[in-house]
Amino acid sequence: MTVYDRERALQERLNSFFHKNFALPDLDYYSRLDRKALAGLKALLGDINNIFTMKICLEFGTWLGEILNLDAKTRGELRDSILQSQPNTNGFDLEIPEPVGVVAEVKCNVPINGGSVYGSAQRNGIVKDIDALMEGKSKSPIDPTNCLKFLVLLDTPEVRAATRHLVKNLKRHKEAVVFIEPGIKPDCRHNLYVVHVSES
Repeated sequence: MTVYDRERALQERLNSFFHKNFALPDLDYYSRLDRKALAGLKALLGDINNIFTMKICLEFGTWLGEILNLDAKTRGELRDSILQSQPNTNGFDLEIPEPVGVVAEVKCNVPINGGSVYGSAQRNGIVKDIDALMEGKSKSPIDPTNCLKFLVLLDTPEVRAATRHLVKNLKRHKEAVVFIEPGIKPDCRHNLYVVHVSES
């Protein structure tokens, strides 16, 4: 019977990732990482969610420009606002005051353990964002009641299933949530539209 070795398992996983994803030679990168290098790698990986969020925001911005028939100038300004927005700001992930008021929260959550239900912390974060989209944020100058509201998520079967499960069990705002499907145009400021976007 093989005994689990935690360090060896982590070592193999890290080495395999570098080798397969970056086409690096099949070497032992794990053994080359001292505490300082590991701390640097951890800090770099902390930005992965910010990169993911930015890419999903850009895809959503493209979709939004098409669905709302925004002109080229407005689409360019929308793209610029996404690229110029610093991570971890206190407002919404996307705020457009005009010509059509829009607020959006982008979540890159993937259900834990490859399942179809969000974990407790994931669920609480999404519910908090739904409440903010419907009621506003104290640190954002935009009043969402006058805006089209969007919750933007990754487009995978697991995320779709987990989101439907979450919405079905919402205690507040459940009646306002509308999943964007073909033929549904987001044109009601009383609704919160759920959009699933594929990362390019």
